[in-house]
Amino acid sequence: VSQSRYSGVNYVAYLFATAAGVSKVGSYTGTGALQTINCGFASGARFVLIKRTDSTGDWWVYDSARGITSGNDPYLLLNSTAAEVTGTNYVDTASTGFQVTAAAPAGLNANGGTYIFLAIAIGPPKLFEAGISPENTLPNPLILSLIVLDAN
Repeated sequence: VSQSRYSGVNYVAYLFATAAGVSKVGSYTGTGALQTINCGFASGARFVLIKRTDSTGDWWVYDSARGITSGNDPYLLLNSTAAEVTGTNYVDTASTGFQVTAAAPAGLNANGGTYIFLAIAIGPPKLFEAGISPENTLPNPLILSLIVLDAN
């Protein structure tokens, strides 16, 4: 990193990639109305991270541990120390991924807004490809990289 906002501090980057049927990294344009984000999953998303990119915005996190259900979608904001928020209906699971509802605020679904997301599928990861025996060693299909840059 040749250009940084602060010198003498540590930086962390989390990098994610799409793995068919397991995780999806993508983007969508907000409509202000209910929309389904197709991630290519068989049973919906168990984890969703969303960030608005064309304006200021939070890092919204929804997961099955907190409960992604129609009518009550608890969430956390990763860039905030605030407690979990409950009693909202902003993000729901859908058979192929997830839905952003018409009730969602501009941080999730403003008409014309641009958003990036990471979604992880419900169910165990697909560990073996067709024609490969279970005895063979395969890398985990969910790619997660962590880079720590020490400015010292």
